[in-house]
Amino acid sequence: MPANIEVKVRLHRPEEMAARVREVAGEPARVFSQEDVFFQVPRGRLKMRLESDSQAEFIYYQRADKPGPRFSSYFRYRPSNAVEVEAELSCLFGRKVSSRRHENCFG
Repeated sequence: MPANIEVKVRLHRPEEMAARVREVAGEPARVFSQEDVFFQVPRGRLKMRLESDSQAEFIYYQRADKPGPRFSSYFRYRPSNAVEVEAELSCLFGRKVSSRRHENCFG
């Protein structure tokens, strides 16, 4: 199962960080929107990520609830019919929460 380490930080001067990252990336930031729909699963976390280009991806992951850097193992699945999979998961587990985000992406 793939894994990563998640680190969340609070930026006090985000425009300065954006300028630094732009220098390294060599291009301006792109803005994209996504919505995460979480399901009430008995273990770990399961979300459906809806991207601005109408693509959907299901991501199951396990991560400790603690502050600081967090190790996470995950599995990603991009079905051909996300609407059908979402309906089945909603019936099986129920929806927990939905969140919409707009993010800047460099490079």
